[in-house]
Amino acid sequence: MSLDKYKKIEFESNIIGWDFSYLDGKIIEEKTPWDYLATIKKYLKPSMILLDMGTADGKKLLSLNHPYKNTYVTEGYYPNYQLCIRNLSPLGINVNFYKDDTNLPFNHNQFDIVINRHESYNLKEIKRILKPNGIFITQQVGSHNNEPMTKIITPWINKDYNSFTVKQELENFKKQNFEILEYDSKLLNITYLTIDAVIFMCKTIEWEFPGFSSEKSFTGLQQIEHQIKTNGGFNSIEDRFIIVSKNLKR
Repeated sequence: MSLDKYKKIEFESNIIGWDFSYLDGKIIEEKTPWDYLATIKKYLKPSMILLDMGTADGKKLLSLNHPYKNTYVTEGYYPNYQLCIRNLSPLGINVNFYKDDTNLPFNHNQFDIVINRHESYNLKEIKRILKPNGIFITQQVGSHNNEPMTKIITPWINKDYNSFTVKQELENFKKQNFEILEYDSKLLNITYLTIDAVIFMCKTIEWEFPGFSSEKSFTGLQQIEHQIKTNGGFNSIEDRFIIVSKNLKR
């Protein structure tokens, strides 16, 4: 494919609300061995004051059917925040925009449970806003995520692929006096079936592909497209882990 066609795909690939429906039929994705929402439901009770960090469009949150008056959300991506204001605020859910996960706009000991899916967090701040024995559940993207693809698409970055792992985070949780209730991790297979799926991912997850552009990554895109045409797909990995913890704050 020519550079102009790569550029056209890049220009047309837009996302809001972390809606990845653009990838439907263009990737084959292995599922996590755990169910994030089912894990939350094991611990969540209607009387609990809940915070969902980085709620995006709020669809996963709403599927929990938690009482709206007991529900708070944060969102740091402004287009998603606007979605939340339109879709969640009228329900009575408390919506908060923030940029700094070390300074959340909440009181000490405010929440019974904090949930977090693929959002950054600061454990000291989580500890501050959680009640004693409060629950923190987070599913995270580990640093090996899309490693085979980043090495081809953005070979100029010097990334430490062991910088964020479940082992390291478990140690951090223990240092902050969280009790680990359960955890799991898995390197999942993902196969890209089309080159536009690759470009969409590179553009959307920009922190994993810093400096990406069709022009700068042209050689890598050609290499991946050749593998897709030859092998029927380009194989990469998704790095996921989940930690369920209890705040042992005195």
